[in-house]
This record gives sequence, structure tokens and C-alpha cells, in this order.
Amino acid sequence: MFNKMRDEPNRAHALKVIKRLYEEIRHKIIEPLTVRRTRTDLIDNEEYLKDIQSQGMTFPKMTAPQPIYYKLDPELNELFEDTMKQLRDKHLGLKYYRYQAIKFLMEQFKKRYDRADSISDRLTNIMRTQLVKRLDSSFFAFIESLKRFRVANQAMVTMFAQGRVHIAPNLHVSEYIANGQEEELIKLMDDLKETDLSIQTFVPDDFGHNFLPGLKHDQEIIDTLCERWLAWQARNEDPKLVEFVSQLKGAMLHPAKNTTNKLVVFSEYKDTTDYLKRELDKAGIPRVLTVDSRNVAEKAEEVRSNFDARASAKEWKDDVDVLITTEVLAEGVNLHRSHTILNYDVPWNSTRLMQRIGRVNRIGTTAKEIHVYNFYPTEQTENQIELYKKALLKLQGFHTALGEDSQIYSSEEEFGNFGLFDKVKEDRDERVGLLMDLRAFRKAHPDWFKQIERYPDRARVGRMERIAAKSSVAFLKNPRRFAFYHVTADNAVQELTFLECAKLLSAEPSEVGVPLPAHHHPQLLSAIAHYTETQRADRDAVNHAERYGPNERKALSLLSAIHDLRLLNKEEEDLIARGKQALVDGKFQHLQRDLNKLRRNQDKEPVSPALLSSAALRILQKYPLDANRNGNGQVKAAATYYEEPTIIISETFA
Repeated sequence: MFNKMRDEPNRAHALKVIKRLYEEIRHKIIEPLTVRRTRTDLIDNEEYLKDIQSQGMTFPKMTAPQPIYYKLDPELNELFEDTMKQLRDKHLGLKYYRYQAIKFLMEQFKKRYDRADSISDRLTNIMRTQLVKRLDSSFFAFIESLKRFRVANQAMVTMFAQGRVHIAPNLHVSEYIANGQEEELIKLMDDLKETDLSIQTFVPDDFGHNFLPGLKHDQEIIDTLCERWLAWQARNEDPKLVEFVSQLKGAMLHPAKNTTNKLVVFSEYKDTTDYLKRELDKAGIPRVLTVDSRNVAEKAEEVRSNFDARASAKEWKDDVDVLITTEVLAEGVNLHRSHTILNYDVPWNSTRLMQRIGRVNRIGTTAKEIHVYNFYPTEQTENQIELYKKALLKLQGFHTALGEDSQIYSSEEEFGNFGLFDKVKEDRDERVGLLMDLRAFRKAHPDWFKQIERYPDRARVGRMERIAAKSSVAFLKNPRRFAFYHVTADNAVQELTFLECAKLLSAEPSEVGVPLPAHHHPQLLSAIAHYTETQRADRDAVNHAERYGPNERKALSLLSAIHDLRLLNKEEEDLIARGKQALVDGKFQHLQRDLNKLRRNQDKEPVSPALLSSAALRILQKYPLDANRNGNGQVKAAATYYEEPTIIISETFA
């Protein structure tokens, strides 16, 4: 449904459907699993508010996101539209043949690669979209990408002329060819072929007759685009950059609005961040710092001392006003000495927008307001890849499913708070009220509270209750799952939420228990049977996956998938079984590493099941796996793990 709404031309209707869809997800999936309080929930609750105020904490207000637009003059508009046609027109424009080599292999070679056509088509779409996104990010980033594409495509044409075509997706083949380092490339490929099955060398006759003409067709278009954009770049100013500099000299750093005189600028692309730094230097805007994956460790202390409000007085510095960064600082760092953010471009993953803002919208900031500026995509870009619409729909899904205090990107977003994820406000208040009652009880009756804490498992009691007569309530738990049950008089088993169970268990201190009714044990057995049946579907996962670390699980999953292909003889199946047992026992430190390297390469560039199976078997044969047999010569079975639930507390109503 979400994908269908991405193609819906009526944006208002799409938002309405997305909101309804994520309301259902919230009620049916998220509420039973997650507890979440937004800042508004805390402020709205008197007890929490008092606690917050007693600690001297304040929450800043998120102002509405502020859009920034830039205009294209007639010359640039024409160049922009012509470029879009060449990037997007599948018939007359770029074919992206450079990224479809395995699709055009002759059939006997093509079958080595699993889903060669679909993977090539997917890679083509990714490259097409990335070029359009870079064009939206900055004209400089786009020109740099176009130049790299030009070199890569020409390198493939050159390989055809030399009679050897290398396919190695995980290596920078184009750079080696462009620099005349083919022999070094071949040596490196030979060293990596064992675990990277996508590395192959072909001759021109191994490809279909239309592949080389397609490469040359692309080269003509790329050459023309490069020359046109380089000529434009030499003569003209970048309108987006001009608007950015104007904003910097205006509201973004004006003391009336930006009380800290600090700004954080995010872009997806290192080309763009480097470009902005150089251009700000030229514009005479000082005290600018750029951070990306290359220098993030080196600049970490400088970022902290200038932008982290939690830095100690000894660390505190004020050398930087503008921090320009890629996504490398989008999470895990405090930048809340600034309270202003500019999104220079829109990330494809809209979660990043929320994470970016979270760097400055933090407890501990001294600012009263948070300001977010967003460069919106040009109309041409939006018409082509709908960046704005996709970001809006995804953010609306987050808001509806999880709750949010404010808009992130657009004034079209509808936001709200769902407290502890109960269905209506009254339920939310009831749950918070229950928590407050428990806290008050512990404070007023600490001895009683300790006595309750020491109650053994399987505590049980009979009660007189008219509404729930002849039924039972139970809280069951094992190390992997807890559940609340109500078994009715006709032995129907219903799983309850925590709040529903609490309502049935609540009692006045004056209430006196009664002897356990005869239906207590049969009803408890029904609840246990339901619990066991529910967990049985997951038993294999409990026995297998959850016992091991993520690397072992991935390696085991690969071997299981190969076994399930049914391409192995009995000896090979036995080898797979011994390999799995070696992983379970943790005998060979590098076994899971080698298998996971193979798995990662398969994820990047899938090969046929037969080739994948052969590669995995070769890896296993390097290890002395015969030690994994028992005295009868059979592979030792892994121990199973499953626990029946413990009854924590139960009540039966007479």
C-alpha cells in the first residue's frame, strides 16, 4: 500500500491513506511491544513535569520547518532540462551500459550470475537516481559524478579495445585501467577470487553484439554533458550557493534569531560539503569546519569542544560557527550548542532528517527554540524522482506510527503524541496513573513493597468477582517471552495487554481471598498450552539463531541456505553439517569470517547457486572438520534449548 501511494498523483489522498495505514500498524504491532513517551507527554503529566523542573531541565520548542528555494535562469534551466532528459529517457538518453555488463554476457557466461538481468536493471536505476540526486544536491557534486562516470565508461571501452574485460564490482577497475595499471589489477583479482566469485575476466566475444555500441552511445552523451556543464561552471554562479550565502549573511546567523551564532549544515555528499567549504572561504565567511568519513576521528575533539553543550568548561571552545558535515555526524553526537540546522539536500532515507535534527534538539540545550531550514528540490527534480513527496510520506508514516512533537520537513506533516501507545488518551492517562500509584505505594508502604518483591513465583489466590466469574488470570514468563492471559468460563484463552491484566488483578486492601475454585488448575493448563503453542513456531529460531552471535548466525544461515538448494551429494551434505557444527562449537575462529565474506560478496553480486555452493564447500574443506563426529562417525547434534513458562502470578474467580 505504501508503494502504491508513492505513485498516487493526489498527494493529499496519499497522505490520508498513509496515515490510516500506520495507525493500524501502531495499534496492532507497535503498541503491544513498545513504550514511548514524547517530551509533550512528560510535560502534560503533572508528576513528570515536577520531576523535570526539579532537575532544572527545559525542552526547546521546535519551530515550523522553513523552506528555502532557488531559481534557475533561462540558460541553466535549459541545460538542467536537457540533462534530465538524458539521465532519465530510457530510449534516447543514457543506457548506463557500463553498469550492465553481466546482463549482456553470452548465455553460457551469464548463467554464472544469479538474476543477472534484474541486478543489472536495479543497478542502472540506482545510478540514474543517484545522478539526479547529486544534481539536486549541488551542481558541483553532479559535475564531479559525471566526470567519474565519463572515466568509468571510457575504461570499459578501453578494455574492449585491449581484448580483456574485467568484471570486479568490489574493486576500482576503472581507476586501474585509466592509470594504465592493468597488470596490478589482474594480480589483485587473482588474490581475491576465492571468496569473491563476482571477479571474472572476459574477452569481447563473450558479450552480445550490441553491448560495445551501447557503451559508445553512452560515451557520446556523457562527453557532451560534461563539456556543457564544465562550460557553464566556468561562466556562471551557482544559484543554490548564492542563496545559501545570502541566508548565512541574513537570518541563519543573525543574533536576533540565532542566539548561539552556530549553524549545522548537512549534505549527503562529500563532494558537496567540500565544495561549500571552499566557496564559503571565497565569500569571506570564516570559522567554518567540514567533517566527513575521512576526518571524523581527527575532528571529533574540535566538534565536541565547539558544539557539544555537555563539554566541560576546560574543553569548551568557540573557534567554529558553521559546521558542514555528511551523514557521518547524523547520529551518536551532541551538537546542541547550535539550535539551527540546514538540510542542504534531502536524504533518500527520511529517517536521516529526524536524526539530523536530533543532534541539536536535545535536553541540555540553552536555546528556547530549534530552527530547521530545508532546501527544497527544484521543480524539475521533484517531477523526476519526487524527493519531497517521498520524504513527506515516509515522515507521515513515522509520525502516525510512533508519535512526534513537531514537523520535521514540511508544513503538510500531521503530528501528534500517543503517550505510552494506548489507543486513546484516557488509556494513556490510566497507564501513567497506574505507574504513579505504584510509585506512591512504594513511597508510603516500603515494607509492604519489599514483601511483595519477595513473593515466590506461582503465587495464586482465589477471589470473588461477579463480572469475571468462573475465569482465571495468569502472568506467564520464561527467559524469552512474557504473556498475560485470561481464561474464560468456557475455557476460551485470551492474551491480554498489560493494562487489561492490571485491571483484572487490581483489588482493594480490604478484599479477602477465597479458596481456589476447582476450575483453577484446568484453566491454568489451558493458558500454558496456549503459551507453548504460540512459542512452538519460533522454537527452531530459539534453538538455532538466538543462541549464537550475529556473525555465527549469518554463517549458519548461509550453510543452511546452500543445503536447502538440494544441489549436494551425500558427502557434501555431510561436510555442510560438520561445518555448521563447527560454527556452533566455535572451534575455528576464521571459519565464520570466511563464510561471511563469501555471503557479503554474494549479496553485492549474486552468482548462480552452483557456483555459490562450490565456493562454500571449498572454504569448508580448508578446515579439519572430522573432529565434529561422535564415536559412531555421525555428526554430533547441537543441543536444543527451550523452556516451559513459569507461572509468576495467577488469580481464579469464584
